[in-house]
Parts: sequence; C-alpha cells; structure tokens
Amino acid sequence: MLSQPIYHHHPFPFFLVNAAFSEEQCAALEQLFSQDIDWQHRDGAFYRCSICDVTEIIPAEFQAEILARMREITGLPLVNRLLITAQRMQPGQIIGIHSDRPFLGYEIARLVVQLNKHWQAEHGGVLELFSSPDSEAVLGVNPEYNKAVGFLLHPDSYHAVTEVTQPRLTVVFNFWHMANTPELEAHIQSLF
Repeated sequence: MLSQPIYHHHPFPFFLVNAAFSEEQCAALEQLFSQDIDWQHRDGAFYRCSICDVTEIIPAEFQAEILARMREITGLPLVNRLLITAQRMQPGQIIGIHSDRPFLGYEIARLVVQLNKHWQAEHGGVLELFSSPDSEAVLGVNPEYNKAVGFLLHPDSYHAVTEVTQPRLTVVFNFWHMANTPELEAHIQSLF
C-alpha cells in the first residue's frame, strides 16, 4: 500500500505513487461509485463536481493502514481522524486554481487516488500544480488508474483539475495534524 512514493518539492511538497493500492482495494473503492449514496452536487464558479462522504463505508482496518502509511510518508503526527470522499466529475466539469490552505481546524494533508480505467489524454481531468494562482501549470498529473498524489495543504499549494470529457472518479483521503483539529478550533472560538 502506497509503496515507493516519489517525492517532489516544486511547486510545493507532494508525492506520487504509481500503484497506490492492491487490485482488491481498488475494486472496493470503485464499488463506491455504483452504490446508492448521497451525492452532493457542487456547481460553483470554479468548483464543479459531485462529492460524497464515504468515511463510514470504508472499513476501519483499511483506514488505519492508510493513516499509518501517511504518517510514515509525511513524518507528521496525524491524529486518528480521516474524512474520505468519493468525487465524480462529469463531462464539462472543471475545478479551477485554488489553494486549500489549512485554516484553524482544517485538515493538513490530502491523498487523492484516481480510479479511471482506460484514461486517455483527450479525457482531461488532469490535476495541475501551480507555483502561484496567476502562473502557468508547473506540472500535470494524469488521472491514471490507481495513481495517487499526496500533498500538504498550505497557502501555496495551488492546484486545479482540467475540464473532463469523460467521467473522472477519484477517492480523496483527508488527514488532520494533532495541532490543528476541529476540537481545537471549537475551543479557540469559544474563547473569543
């Protein structure tokens, strides 16, 4: 699981894994997209996709393995909290350039796993990484089947997803640092 990560430092720290999970694990994740789950459709100015919280559907043992591996890869003291979402983009949808900076209580790291069999360049859905919100893409990561991208969230982690012409299926794992939990946010807000 998540073996042989390839680390990069530009335009911001991230890693790639070309074969993230086993065939059985990928098949289980693919099943999420055929289940009758509560999809929330986002059709904002720059963020267009369907998303569903699938945390409760993913077995606890699998979650624990991913969490342990992300602790090893990132070297961070991640807490025992995960939020896992299935994300589906339909033809014509796009996600614009943004930075998911970790505000108080937000997650610190993200792992994006692609489940797009037979992906081809004309299908779009490329995860692009930027050095600033006004720059050209520094790197594009194709949404190839079982490829994963992990990165820390900070003010300069600008990224986007190009328009898709075929459905794009992704599972996103979100992780929290022990110094920035939602409980800490609630406590600080209660003080002020």
